[in-house]
Amino acid sequence: MLHGIGFFIESLRDPNLPAPQELVVDESRLHAVANYLDHGLIHERYRGHSWCRVCGNNSELMGSTDLTDGVWLWPAGLSHYLRCHSVGLPEDFIIHALAKPTFTQPARDAVADFGLWIEWSRPRRSQTIRDAISLAQLEDGRLAAIARTERVTANRAKFGQSEATCIRAGCEERALKGMVFCGNHLPEMSSDFAFRSQAHRLLLEALQMPIQ
Repeated sequence: MLHGIGFFIESLRDPNLPAPQELVVDESRLHAVANYLDHGLIHERYRGHSWCRVCGNNSELMGSTDLTDGVWLWPAGLSHYLRCHSVGLPEDFIIHALAKPTFTQPARDAVADFGLWIEWSRPRRSQTIRDAISLAQLEDGRLAAIARTERVTANRAKFGQSEATCIRAGCEERALKGMVFCGNHLPEMSSDFAFRSQAHRLLLEALQMPIQ
């Protein structure tokens, strides 16, 4: 098992992970720890670069891999948060990193556990940011509902409605002409993300709220 560390809120549906803004510290050891992070072994590769939750940077600097030393697991861009935004990490990890242990490659199927990271960051949460995220979730839901309604209206106008009932269990709406589903239950309507085009913007705005 690997201890996951430095993984931050990625979407409005990520309530357990912290925002880096909540973990800013005055710590002289961060640069040395950042150097340690940069030398991690690649454990997992992803398509596309990560993005900074503070400045929005999504260049190669943020990386597209998870790194490890055989004990801990972290995203490649974590060193950016330490160097550029003074984001702190648990003391256990800092002591471990500064001891400069020998890196070992864990098993490919090693499971990452985020319990320590989540519990360490929980008491450091900012109520200001949490309230802003809650409001952003509500706004995201409102905008998604509007987008969904517009799509349903457009589908009805494009195809028209038949006399048959939608085959979706419990639905009494009329199916679209030539189809078995109504405008609400076409297969593509089940993709919730398709109606949340504003979610990323709303999250970034919430994370920019001044911490009191």
